[in-house]
Amino acid sequence: MKKNSSLLSPALLILIVFLFSNPLSAQQEPQPQEPQQAKEQQPSKEQQQAPVLPTPKVRTVTAFINIERERYQIQLAETVKLLHYARTVFESRGYTVQTLRIATQPFPEYTKGLSREETLRFFKNLDGIADQEHLMLAIGPAFLSGDDGDAQADLLAEIIRGTKHIYGTVNVTNTRGVNWSAVSAAARVIKNLSENTPASEGSFRFSAIAEVPPYSPFFPAAYHTGSGHQFAIGLESANTVAAAFQNAPDYPTAKRRLIDAIVQQSFDVEALALRVDS
Repeated sequence: MKKNSSLLSPALLILIVFLFSNPLSAQQEPQPQEPQQAKEQQPSKEQQQAPVLPTPKVRTVTAFINIERERYQIQLAETVKLLHYARTVFESRGYTVQTLRIATQPFPEYTKGLSREETLRFFKNLDGIADQEHLMLAIGPAFLSGDDGDAQADLLAEIIRGTKHIYGTVNVTNTRGVNWSAVSAAARVIKNLSENTPASEGSFRFSAIAEVPPYSPFFPAAYHTGSGHQFAIGLESANTVAAAFQNAPDYPTAKRRLIDAIVQQSFDVEALALRVDS
């Protein structure tokens, strides 16, 4: 897979998700203290010190590619090689890499000219590769390009129904605001998948999205609109948030700890991602 050599160009995107764990949500607001008790409630030296932060999990390494029908097998093989190398680099530094994923440009752009049967067969082949390589594959949104959004959405429902590892979306907004036609189409897709996939599980691989920018590594929303040859790192950071807030004497201290932790972890992840990109 071709890689852009510029350091902080769109070739390298590091995105972090914050998931608050139950212990955090159970914390209560500090109760006001009587003036005479304030001195007795001063935090201990141990509480004032920043905690040792755990290593966040890498929820996903997501590669963005432009699918070309004539050479998609070669493209996927090159991309899989990069993703496996990224996993090796991160795991060698103590990170747990949970998933490897690929996101494409909006699928109507690379299925144009195919019949319905040819399109379904094409994605069945892609799904077979994803199954073999243990990948998740997002094929981008309907209603983002072209003028046949309703047909795109209905076709997307069929694609998801006939595969196991393919994800997709309907974009329900445009430059004018809410696209009500797309909203109706998204509702049809949800109903279709809930009624026609085992235990309605197909609906977990679909989402209606609004104002979601390209290059998010998270599914089902992931897609891109550029030239491809890019990747993003998505972190699962609940343990970081929990550690930063643990035994914090007050909100400002907890906030400062969390910001410091995110900054440091971002630099650490960036350094490893640049190794992958070199």
